[in-house]
Amino acid sequence: MKWLTPDEAITAANLTATTTKLDAIAKSTNGKKTAEERFQALGLLFDRERYEAGHSDFLRLLNLATEEPEEHTDTEDYPDEEGIEPRYV
Repeated sequence: MKWLTPDEAITAANLTATTTKLDAIAKSTNGKKTAEERFQALGLLFDRERYEAGHSDFLRLLNLATEEPEEHTDTEDYPDEEGIEPRYV
């Protein structure tokens, strides 16, 4: 599987997010969850080394074919993630 830019990841994961929002998650250093955990909740793998090296393609899709999506109920703890959900058909 190839590395994706935030724009490609939004399309591939069918997210309701913007590139700016994904960049903000990558830059985030505060809060209870790491950037890796926050991307994983969106079905994406985040490579911090690629991001810090300046690569524009630092995300991959996680294989969710056999897993049910988890419900995230504490969005008030992470307001910058609010509204970013995979669009399930």
